[in-house]
Amino acid sequence: MALYNLDKRTISLFKGNCHSDAVRLALEILKDKPRCLIQHASIHAWTLEDGAELREKDESFYFTNDIELNIEAVMSSKSETVVFIDFDVYVLLHGFSKTLSLLRMLKYQKAVSITCSSDFPSLGQLETFSDVFYSIYETRNADVFDCCVHVLDKKGNITTSDNKVNFVTGRKPIFTVVRNASFVEENQKNPIDSVGEVKFVELPFFETRREDGVAVRDATKKKIRVGGKVVYEPDHDDDIDDSDPDDDLTL
Repeated sequence: MALYNLDKRTISLFKGNCHSDAVRLALEILKDKPRCLIQHASIHAWTLEDGAELREKDESFYFTNDIELNIEAVMSSKSETVVFIDFDVYVLLHGFSKTLSLLRMLKYQKAVSITCSSDFPSLGQLETFSDVFYSIYETRNADVFDCCVHVLDKKGNITTSDNKVNFVTGRKPIFTVVRNASFVEENQKNPIDSVGEVKFVELPFFETRREDGVAVRDATKKKIRVGGKVVYEPDHDDDIDDSDPDDDLTL
């Protein structure tokens, strides 16, 4: 999965020590895509002041402290990509469970990008729910960041890369790969498949006695011929026992 080509049904997570850095990276990566933004009605203006480029054609959907997001309006948007800018605020106001349900509905029709700070309380759960997540860290250069990218494909394989990200005016961010690593999810073998053939184990109260063509395998010492035919051997002292077939045979 390419960094910029996020398909439908993909959830990408952008996290940074500074939330505005995560927003900036998300908006810059998706700058050429038709996108709509989800923001809090009262605090959305901060994005204009922190280096995140908003476009006049960006369609925005708002929520408030009391009013949840109009999910139907977002779903009907022509934009294929949704950038959930104030995700952490939405979780704080309306709960994590309800927010995840909202994401599940969105991802069936849109590619969803989420931005949050690195100290987001439920970050671990959110990462497992995401297909791609970017961890961005500041450097001494205001336009250069360290970024770790994790990509989980449909087969369960994980690709992770450490990058230098350079923000260039008028262009998408330039990713310079420092290190790549892949983790292939191998099929788990059933432990029972690796167990060798189990040999017959004689229990301590069983006695085995072999004669030509005859095998005895029970505690009563009755002979069982190879082939399944049973041959009874009369008791030396008949004690008229209900379980003794000799009695039924009048032997």
